[in-house]
Amino acid sequence: MLVLSRKCNESITIGDNIVIKVISTSGKKVRIGIEAPAHVRVLRNEVVESSHAEDSQSELAMLHDEAQLLLDSHDLINSAKYTNRSVLLRRLVANAG
Repeated sequence: MLVLSRKCNESITIGDNIVIKVISTSGKKVRIGIEAPAHVRVLRNEVVESSHAEDSQSELAMLHDEAQLLLDSHDLINSAKYTNRSVLLRRLVANAG
């Protein structure tokens, strides 16, 4: 990690088209301005971390649903009333939808 010291109104350039400028300082807070092309996403870390947490929750919910579908399918297979394969297959497809 490159660590630089900057005063108010001083800038750092990243690549050819990203500029980070110190706007102001107050106590332990630093206000910065970022100039970047529109296609470059600039996000605060807490937003990125929150997004990752939401993605993880979505993946967990999807896995739960898939596990429940497998359990339901297993119950159908073990059910004595569905000994006919075509009936069983139609029932499994109906449950998957």
